[in-house]
Amino acid sequence: MQNITEFVNRAYHAYLKVKLGDQDKSWAPHKVCKSCVELLRSWSKGREKHLPFGIPMIWRESKNHFDDCYFCMVNVMGCKKSDRHLLNYPNLESVIQPAPHCSDPPVPIFTEFLGLYDDEDGANSEEVNDHDCEYDVDFQGPSSEPSLFNQAELNDLIRDLDLSKESSELLASRLKEKNLLHQGQS
Repeated sequence: MQNITEFVNRAYHAYLKVKLGDQDKSWAPHKVCKSCVELLRSWSKGREKHLPFGIPMIWRESKNHFDDCYFCMVNVMGCKKSDRHLLNYPNLESVIQPAPHCSDPPVPIFTEFLGLYDDEDGANSEEVNDHDCEYDVDFQGPSSEPSLFNQAELNDLIRDLDLSKESSELLASRLKEKNLLHQGQS
């Protein structure tokens, strides 16, 4: 893995016609695998190589770390290149898996690096494409409304904090007083 460089930003934009975004967010990946960088480099030099996907992985802020956080649910530590096929990648609301090349989108032909910031505000009109829209219709972004704890989440929190029975009952009581528990939770 290596840091995302200006070359990666520009090549990614030229290849996928989408800017690599959300780099200011903690939940976004800030590293890229070396093989993807080398494939982009070969592609930008006019060689036949290309990325194995035509639609990239699309990241959104996870709603929680229990069942919607890609980084919490996928352990890649110590995984060798030869073992990658053994990894189990979950389907989560916060992550849309990449899609391989087909007739739409075809493998692009490199012509030039596109300008990353074509508009005054830094946005690019090509940032959103049709493929994003078909997946994002039902997405609900972060809300200012409180997220209520269900019993499983409360149990996980109590276990993570290593609370005694007395302390866990006190926590549940306080959360209930503040209406932060789903109805029927204790």
